[in-house]
Amino acid sequence: MVQLCLARWAELNPGHQIQVLDAQATAALLAPYNIPPVPAQALSDMVRVKLLLDHGGIWVDASLFPVLPLDAWLPRLVAGAGFFAFARPGPDRPISSWLMAAAPGHPIIRRLWAEILRFWQHPRKLAHYAGGLLPPCPAASVAPGASDTYPYFWLHYLFQYLLETDTEFAAHWARCPQISAGPPHQLQALCASSATPEAIMAAARSAPVQKLNWRAQYPLDVLARV
Repeated sequence: MVQLCLARWAELNPGHQIQVLDAQATAALLAPYNIPPVPAQALSDMVRVKLLLDHGGIWVDASLFPVLPLDAWLPRLVAGAGFFAFARPGPDRPISSWLMAAAPGHPIIRRLWAEILRFWQHPRKLAHYAGGLLPPCPAASVAPGASDTYPYFWLHYLFQYLLETDTEFAAHWARCPQISAGPPHQLQALCASSATPEAIMAAARSAPVQKLNWRAQYPLDVLARV
């Protein structure tokens, strides 16, 4: 599935330079900082913010399936505010992090990176909450003085913490287009059940990208025809 996604990114976006990161590249990027050992998912969250801070551009997860060329939809969403991420993938999260686009040094990214360094100044363990991995108060779970644990969606909750505590940060986000993350999750939800090829292709085309799950199985022959 990841190989299909990468091939589609290259096919649809010949004018963009695509760089695939591995563990060695990400470790080198964070080497100057005193980041404790963390799981790959948390490391990936840090890396995307640092890359956007230093270079700008577009981050996409390896499991993000492109449906339309980037130039057909993304530039107009970034042009005004200089930052874009799909909004509200769930009631506890203000943004999705699987696609983030930003100008170099953008205030949202700069402030978020500062909070990342603050949050990971010492080792933390993954938190477990009653009923799942969602804390009762997401922003409080990553605020200064929080316990030495981290929720799975820690980066999203840092974003929420900044929205609640930093008026300038909130003003920058308010200027960004608020495009729902719902449609880009339709294909993932549909493929969890039995669906016809026609239904799968229709769901895929409901958004310019579709967020897939690397742990799941997908009808790759059908997706190749989208």
